[in-house]
Amino acid sequence: MIPVQYREAFSEEVLGAGYEPEMPEIGRRVLIGRERYEVLYRWRGGPMRGVVYVRPISSAEGWREERSERRAAS
Repeated sequence: MIPVQYREAFSEEVLGAGYEPEMPEIGRRVLIGRERYEVLYRWRGGPMRGVVYVRPISSAEGWREERSERRAAS
């Protein structure tokens, strides 16, 4: 497990931290607290820690993605 710190990409505000099995991929959507974010870029500070920069996803964007995933699964 890798310790990861999530930061808002533009303000660099720390949004959360945790342990991940691997660094989240760019473009991946992550849930931090109750909010959804998209990974914009990441920085790996050695083999045992990383910083992931994210941007918030509007509720409309998240809803469209979930709807298209459900449609594809049908």
